[in-house]
Amino acid sequence: MKLLRRILVEVKDRVRYASLLHRCGGWAHELRGLVTKNEARRLSCYAKAYRMLAPLGAASRVTRRLAPYVVDSQAIRVWRDKRIDWKRDRDERDEFEISKGLLLKPYVGPKEKGVLMISFEYNWLPLLTLARRRALFERYAIICAPSWSPPPFPSIWSMAGIPDADVFVMQSNFQEAKWYAHLPTSVTPLPLLISHWIHSEFYQPLPHAERDIDILMVANWATFKRHWVLFKALKRMPDDYKIVLVGQPDSGRTMADIEAEAESFGVLDRLEIRERLGIEEVTALQCRSKTSLVFSRREGSCVVVAESMFADCPVGLLKGAHIGSSAFVNEETGVLMEESRLAEELQSFVARSALFSARKWATENISCIHSAAVLNESLKRQSLSKGQEWTTDVLPFMCRPNPRYLDAKNADAMKTVYEDLRVLTGLRISGY
Repeated sequence: MKLLRRILVEVKDRVRYASLLHRCGGWAHELRGLVTKNEARRLSCYAKAYRMLAPLGAASRVTRRLAPYVVDSQAIRVWRDKRIDWKRDRDERDEFEISKGLLLKPYVGPKEKGVLMISFEYNWLPLLTLARRRALFERYAIICAPSWSPPPFPSIWSMAGIPDADVFVMQSNFQEAKWYAHLPTSVTPLPLLISHWIHSEFYQPLPHAERDIDILMVANWATFKRHWVLFKALKRMPDDYKIVLVGQPDSGRTMADIEAEAESFGVLDRLEIRERLGIEEVTALQCRSKTSLVFSRREGSCVVVAESMFADCPVGLLKGAHIGSSAFVNEETGVLMEESRLAEELQSFVARSALFSARKWATENISCIHSAAVLNESLKRQSLSKGQEWTTDVLPFMCRPNPRYLDAKNADAMKTVYEDLRVLTGLRISGY
């Protein structure tokens, strides 16, 4: 039974990430789009095909099919009007509350908009159902922050081409900039990742000699996190490493599934598995660890990579993984390992972990303070290029884990702005 479980885990994983199957899946969606007469269904199929084929560099044909509906400012309205691939929030409403948002700048005047950042498409799509949405888009530039790469293109295209709107998107992977360029719209990608917003002050790293955890893996229990890759490598490694897994249920999988996988590889007794920890507890573990591991083949920016670096804990990822924060991995911050030689490279990584200087590099290059300056300059440049004004900068913020102001006093100072937003547009933001 254990052997069968191991085989099934590996086979399912290989099928999931087989590039040929992704190509075939993309072509199948494109074909479905060609044969259907329903316009919304056809565009949905093309969008799914683009999402599967663009990362493989094989989307030129489906790009031509989508272009009229994405590039043209009039035709693009079909994504919004037909609400293609919207899974909820279809009815127009007078008020709506979003769970992950932050006002970064108040409305100044007709020539200087405020700035509102919103995470996840289930929070920004309802903006388009607000009865008073015109007032919102006239007064605020919107920054959308997706959680996955490739991003949910129909949701983003639905935000494009809105009269008087200024819409930006924070990337989950720097490769996405070229995908937006293939199908240019009024949505502007920003030169920042979701993982650029960590504040170093929450991380108090222990000296390397005092770190008692050799390997830390912070990842939910979903299959895409690929815990089994670590379990397979551990079978070929000494059994004196202290290894801690931290996660939470996701996609129908629980800690029991992780334990069963570890048991099938014969390494369950070598693991300390912890679930549903608060962010302060996770931070403390990161500051005690010699290495941090992420074995996904594909996901969004993966904030835990940046968090680990601020904890002065170097990070190990797999070579070729489509993870946004892999752009942060260099000789100071971590390693990219070959999956086929993982046991050997992981042992070497742990042995050399004291030689890295991840926190120093992260503080100098990707801290929320540094990122706020980049964001401000990007928005300022875009505003001025459109003939707008820029007299007030955005308020610095961080994510822990949800966005919040770097200076807590700004939350009080902005209370009247949040209330004005609610009265004027019907949009409420949780916590404010």
